[in-house]
Amino acid sequence: MFDQIAKLYEELLFRTASQAEVEFWARQGSIDHIRECISNSEERGSKVTQITAGAREFALATDDMDASDASWLRQHTAGSLDQWGVLLKQIRGGDVVLDIGAHRGSFAVQAAAVGAVVLAVEAGTRNSELLRRTAKMNMALDIRVYQCAAWHEKTTLRFTENNAWGSVTPTGVSQVPAERVDDIVSDLIDRVTCVKMDVEGAEPQAVRGMPKLLERDIDILYETNSHSLHAAGTTTQALQKQFTDAGFTNYLYHNGCLYLLAEEDTQPTTVMDCFATRRDPRRLGVRVSGRIPNDVMSAEMLRYVNYPESTKHVQRELARRPDLRTHALTNAIKHG
Repeated sequence: MFDQIAKLYEELLFRTASQAEVEFWARQGSIDHIRECISNSEERGSKVTQITAGAREFALATDDMDASDASWLRQHTAGSLDQWGVLLKQIRGGDVVLDIGAHRGSFAVQAAAVGAVVLAVEAGTRNSELLRRTAKMNMALDIRVYQCAAWHEKTTLRFTENNAWGSVTPTGVSQVPAERVDDIVSDLIDRVTCVKMDVEGAEPQAVRGMPKLLERDIDILYETNSHSLHAAGTTTQALQKQFTDAGFTNYLYHNGCLYLLAEEDTQPTTVMDCFATRRDPRRLGVRVSGRIPNDVMSAEMLRYVNYPESTKHVQRELARRPDLRTHALTNAIKHG
């Protein structure tokens, strides 16, 4: 088998396979299956990255990644109890999972490995290409790719391509189709149990497009990027209120704990993840607490205040919540 795989690399990819690549593909099944996967893996310069999900190995189609991208990918596929891990533990075979902002498919593969049907929504052109390739390489998984922006109406939008940080912007060079979220899930809406959403400031528009979906008792993991939301003319608090108005309770995920979010609450740094649920959050298997005390929030803001973009975030939040201001925070902003 090893020799056959090595020959496939020379025949199809015109290069020598590494020992790690040979060993990985040797565990993936028949040589015919491996041939098809390798044929799909490196079109237009994409590479194969190995990830582990559900104690099994899968292939992820990627570009040449710089150090930050590689670190991000390892972080989210390590199987640790991070925010993705919390959501993945709720998924059962046969569930439908909606992945809004699927990027290259690292979450989609892990959710599908549990036995879920994953509706992977991705607006970026290159990301969508690689996402489709990932789905082809992992034919045992049910990953259905939708190349569109998740929105509140069917339309066409301008989009700025930027790897994992692509976003809908008025000055975007690309044009992408947009679909209502309820229309994307369509006939499968009654089987949706979980939503993961990370769309760089377009979350409010996506939420507006899912009124029927929000009638269900589902778990939603969503990113709150105060920089992107501010650029879009809104706030993290306004996004959270959309879920509150639909009957959900919001929790901020921070340092392995879920903190209750009240309407006026903030977050310590620019980018955080939140859970929205109608059910008892203790079933998620992590520590659950009340609201983050003001002194703890101020201390956490101080930890992150000099990170890129965090200074502006902290300045905005202190203007809104002067009760969080401390002498140390004021000095850090002044001299940062």
